[in-house]
Amino acid sequence: MTGAVINRISRTVTEPWRYLQSEPRKLPVIAGYLAMAGAFSVPLAGAALQNLLLGLAILVILFSRKVRQYPQVVLSNWPTRIAFALFVWLSLSLLWTDVSLKEALGFLNKYRELVLLPLFMIIFSHGSFRKVSIKILYVAILLTLVVSVAMYYGYDKVAASHAFGFRIFKGITISLMAYLSLVYALNNRKYLPLFVVIYLFAGFYLFVLEKGRSGYLCFAVMTAVFIWHKWRWKGALIGGLLITMVAIAGSQLVDIRIFDRAQHLMNADVISLEVLQKTDNRLEFYVLSWPIFANNWLLGVGIGAYGKAYEA
Repeated sequence: MTGAVINRISRTVTEPWRYLQSEPRKLPVIAGYLAMAGAFSVPLAGAALQNLLLGLAILVILFSRKVRQYPQVVLSNWPTRIAFALFVWLSLSLLWTDVSLKEALGFLNKYRELVLLPLFMIIFSHGSFRKVSIKILYVAILLTLVVSVAMYYGYDKVAASHAFGFRIFKGITISLMAYLSLVYALNNRKYLPLFVVIYLFAGFYLFVLEKGRSGYLCFAVMTAVFIWHKWRWKGALIGGLLITMVAIAGSQLVDIRIFDRAQHLMNADVISLEVLQKTDNRLEFYVLSWPIFANNWLLGVGIGAYGKAYEA
């Protein structure tokens, strides 16, 4: 009697798993569509929808047979190896952190993408999903740029998503879109002027309207990466010269925050914490964090314990 009950419960619990395993070809397709929807939602929607769509994509691929490729994908290239090793190290730091286990696990959860990256690589291993998703993400970021410009000029009610207010987030995503614009410009000669205009418009927004350090850095880096891939050392020298000239000219024509803060630091008679605070709060963190690193250079203070170490 007891055995029959246990067997019935076991069959009930494992039935969804057996059903999903019987449809191995359909699951990666479902995961791909969910991931594409998640890609479109990243710049436009809130975190709840992003987590739902991308989380469902991960869940579906975990039920497919393709999940067996995970170890191979992790070991196949250096970014995934570094990401996985970093997550393992952060997990091991739970052994010597000074914060509670619950708090430490909360911090560790913020780095879950390090182990989820190979799963997304499995989902996008099919060329069609990868290409379409990139185009969908491009359109979503372009819409983000248009809405952000509208909000800058006073149309604050055009969007309620929190993503439009994150300067760092927009700096990274719009810089990625600028890079893709250059790639599309080369691959689609017919629409080259359009993509060049979009690239320049993205730069105008980041440097003239948004004025965020992340935007400055990411836009310059993504442009440099494109030039390097296309023209190597020759392009790097010419591109570096052009970027330097544009930066110097821009600093004279436009109020760029990073140059103003650098000038404030250069004009100071004595470099003190007060001067560093007025220049950039991060500089104060860097200076005061050095003793923490010097005293814990091998193992670190443990995940989640930086705040307590900094206060001490």
